[in-house]
Amino acid sequence: ANDAIVSAASLITSLQSVVCRNVDPLEASVVTCGTIKGGFGYNIIADKVTITGTARAFSKTTQELVKKRMEEVCCGCSTMYGSTTNFTYEHGYPPTVNAYPECVEMVRNAAKRVVGEQRCGLPQRTMGAEDFSFFLEQRPGCFWFVGAAKRGEVLPHHKSIFDFDERALLISASTFVELVNDILR
Repeated sequence: ANDAIVSAASLITSLQSVVCRNVDPLEASVVTCGTIKGGFGYNIIADKVTITGTARAFSKTTQELVKKRMEEVCCGCSTMYGSTTNFTYEHGYPPTVNAYPECVEMVRNAAKRVVGEQRCGLPQRTMGAEDFSFFLEQRPGCFWFVGAAKRGEVLPHHKSIFDFDERALLISASTFVELVNDILR
């Protein structure tokens, strides 16, 4: 019998090589398998497994390369295990890129007045997928983060235990008001 669990386990491991063996190390990208569902009982060979996840990159060219290699890996695992794979890649959010330095500087200046220069970090790249990226494709803008960790706690994002300090909402709203005032002046 074809065991979908064994095939899926090999597929997940193989997908982890897509980035490290195909993407330029200076061009960041990530592939994450977020869920795996399959099987009905501990003593029954699973006939179906569903895997979901995400792939992210800073450029559309790299996104397309990762998509192509993911599909090829899926087909290769199917051939190796004599199974069938239905690969579906849904294009979610484009990369969130602050491409206009003047917008970043405006936000930094507004934030400095709210939290002080010492608490205003420098711009950095992240792999966050964000619907704001659609706006940034159409108009100049700036996506920024407001630290919201509860004092003394470091809880990872996208985990069931995540929580945040709601006072951060005041900081982000105040920064936005400062930014609007600057634009109106």
